[in-house]
Amino acid sequence: MTSSRVRAGGRKPRHVGGSPTAPTRPFAERNGVLMTESEAGDYLGVTKRNMERMRYAGTGPIVTQIGRLIRYRVADLDAFIEKCRRTDGEGA
Repeated sequence: MTSSRVRAGGRKPRHVGGSPTAPTRPFAERNGVLMTESEAGDYLGVTKRNMERMRYAGTGPIVTQIGRLIRYRVADLDAFIEKCRRTDGEGA
């Protein structure tokens, strides 16, 4: 007998967007998906709370707001990464 995790309500967790092991970036690029704040944080390697702080301070990546929903495009996250790059000796 194999064990599997069960969510509240007795349902098994479902994976949206294909294989649960598929990388996020290629899927997002192929389908033009907007990422949630948590997904964008995972993409950048920071927490959701850190994403919120950067958004409030105006120091984070470009945000797409649809009603009350906050979303991020992969291209905007990549541009933010490039903007944050520096060579040795710059900044600190």
